[in-house]
Amino acid sequence: ELVIAACYEVHNVLRPGLEERSYRDALAHELELRGLKSRREQEFTVEYKGESLGTHRVDLIVEE
Repeated sequence: ELVIAACYEVHNVLRPGLEERSYRDALAHELELRGLKSRREQEFTVEYKGESLGTHRVDLIVEE
């Protein structure tokens, strides 16, 4: 609920039309204001049944 509420707040304040990173950075800030920890642009290895499929980068990880 807290994450979704933060997303709505960013959307309502910034409105459409900005670059994705602006929304990501605003959301990270909003989450911090609400007492939630987040990390931006995290890369991790994707594995399937013991086989490495390469790396993937996610925009934002909230509370691990």
